[in-house]
Amino acid sequence: MDCIELNVSLLNEKVTFQKNVVVTDAIGNHKNDWEDFYTCHATIGGEGMANSKEKEAAGTIVENVGMTVTIRYCQKASEIGSAIHRIIFRDEIYVITNVDHMNFKKKCLKFSCRKVRQSKIKVDELAKEIMDGLQEYADLATEDMKKAVKKSGNAAKKDIAENASKTTGKYGKSWNVKTTLETSIAMTVTVHSKIQYQLAHLLEFRHALRQGGRTRAFPHIEPAEQRAAEMLEREVEAALK
Repeated sequence: MDCIELNVSLLNEKVTFQKNVVVTDAIGNHKNDWEDFYTCHATIGGEGMANSKEKEAAGTIVENVGMTVTIRYCQKASEIGSAIHRIIFRDEIYVITNVDHMNFKKKCLKFSCRKVRQSKIKVDELAKEIMDGLQEYADLATEDMKKAVKKSGNAAKKDIAENASKTTGKYGKSWNVKTTLETSIAMTVTVHSKIQYQLAHLLEFRHALRQGGRTRAFPHIEPAEQRAAEMLEREVEAALK
């Protein structure tokens, strides 16, 4: 394009040039940010035209779309360079790859640029994406929690059976684990003896004999319960890391 013959009617697209600057936040930290530098009408050429095609995968642009931006010359526009400026066109970001001063006739400037690869998720969809991610994490955490409850219940059952009085073999084998409550977010298991529940109390605590005196106690339920609770805590913490 000969800049002397630049047709004003072709300056039909609005573009904004942004400049990379260093800013200071409220607590004194310095960081890089972009601020609007110059806005004008331009002629757009190349693949950046409205009919250009973009390939997408998982919401991300995978093809760099290039275009040219031609604007009228002015002193402020002449300060624009590829190192610290970029172009915003139709809400998309383009990096400047080359600046053509058109033989330095001070009539127009032509910028070659390429679209920045970025997520296609819109702002109003971001909250949904976050909530979906949190729900997925919650589902995984709940499943791991249920596995931990079952594992701790089975450990308690084994612990009780191994530490019960050796003179009551049937008693140790009578212990079982039963799921007494399960919802989408919670689970409760009960470790119990289905047929020897009265003996469980007599063995755990001392009781009086007919001929006088008291029996020896075999504490096996409370210690097993404590160890199972500690195991459950460890399993849940490990699952959530």
